[in-house]
Amino acid sequence: MSRSFLPRTIREGLNKALGYLQSEQLDKALDCMIMALKELAKQSMSALKEAQPTIQRFLHAFEKHPRVRILLEQKEDVFASIPYRLGIEARLAVVLEGMAKILQEQAELSAKEDILAEDRQRQHYLMQTGLQHLEEGQIVLAEAFFQRLLTEFPQEKELLLACARHLEAAGYLEAACRFYEKILEIHPMLAEASSAAIDCCLRCKDYAMADEFFKHVLRVFGAHPKTLLRRAHLYVLMNRSEEASAMLEEALAKDPTLVEARALWDELHKPC
Repeated sequence: MSRSFLPRTIREGLNKALGYLQSEQLDKALDCMIMALKELAKQSMSALKEAQPTIQRFLHAFEKHPRVRILLEQKEDVFASIPYRLGIEARLAVVLEGMAKILQEQAELSAKEDILAEDRQRQHYLMQTGLQHLEEGQIVLAEAFFQRLLTEFPQEKELLLACARHLEAAGYLEAACRFYEKILEIHPMLAEASSAAIDCCLRCKDYAMADEFFKHVLRVFGAHPKTLLRRAHLYVLMNRSEEASAMLEEALAKDPTLVEARALWDELHKPC
């Protein structure tokens, strides 16, 4: 029986690297080979010669792997080939480490892209199914699918706004108001939702709810003169003239040039 110059741990590492590569476990194969090469760099020439055939088999199969072939084509100026000769084990380990890092980054990017594609497909399904129920007049089911969108994809502001707008366009104003309210619970700074919610409440004459949205706007964005003017108009509709006057007084104090506020003030205070 011929004497082996390779330490058992290195021999096992090389064999594992080849085995992982053959079973399509590229990351594990690279880890094992890199560790083995670093240890080999410390060994005698006899040990290197003994390891050479296994390393060459590994590199031959490695270069043919689909992911590696793509990488070599993309980075041919960096990894034109992976030549191996005795004595460069440490340098080869560095090259393989660089490739392993790039391959890992590419795998992570691909996984993220797959997740995004799945998310887009799921979003499309929920939206289209909700719209189908909406067209059929099945408002409860439509709301349920829109609610799933909100629950599963709360970060998709435009998509959620689209749900509320679809409800509003279909004439389900109260349902739209409720959905705007849910959006604002998640995105209180979404001014577009606040404004649309107030308009929707005014359309369905839910003045109390409109006032709650005004409170939200004032709390989040502050007392802008035009916001105070719009709230004054609401109080006129609610026959709350004293509160309307208070809103107008505050609006004009902030912006005396607000013509519409002055006109509404004069209208509220004209002699009987």
